[in-house]
Amino acid sequence: MQKDDQRESTTRVFVKPAVALYCFLLTATFLQEGAYSMEKIRSIHELLEIAGRRASKVLPIETAHSLPVVTQEQNQLNMVILYYKESTIPMEQTIYPPHYFIVVDAVTGKVVRFEPCTPKDFGVGKPAGVPEHGFGLDPSLSADQFWDKADRFLELSPTVWEAFAIGRIALDPATDAVVKEYYGLFKEIAKKPLIPYYKAVATDFFSWLDKVTK
Repeated sequence: MQKDDQRESTTRVFVKPAVALYCFLLTATFLQEGAYSMEKIRSIHELLEIAGRRASKVLPIETAHSLPVVTQEQNQLNMVILYYKESTIPMEQTIYPPHYFIVVDAVTGKVVRFEPCTPKDFGVGKPAGVPEHGFGLDPSLSADQFWDKADRFLELSPTVWEAFAIGRIALDPATDAVVKEYYGLFKEIAKKPLIPYYKAVATDFFSWLDKVTK
């Protein structure tokens, strides 16, 4: 999965090759037995590069991948990306369940897990290898509009991840606005057949988003 691949009308890669992503170096706060430990989250650009390099060694270049989301496990903030197949025929919109996933430590950049998966692994009651038809996106959303929204989603991700890592529900007005914009973008550009998998791999993150944005 090379970043300089041509952008396609199907939502295959979530970074426009011609646009350099902003690199954010943010500070995340983790609560550990009553004490706060300050750690720096790696830039979204770097984390995507790490995931892409590992995945490209195993998966064919045409493999599609999800939006990056995060989850916390034992006070460790991890980025998760799902890999799956989708039709290369324009307008066909056939999408298969994720068959691989990667977990990357958002602070160290270490690949924690990269392995095959089935819907059963995520507790999703769908058969492996059986596609669904339709991405569930707004049909009026053009490819350019999708890419613009995807870029904005990635741009906002570090701020949202940092707020999630801190764990507060009551946010300052500026951060609250960013989180609400981020979640709104997710609902616009996330392919609907993948939603159960997003919520399975990052249950805590989406629970937090629901509470903050209600």
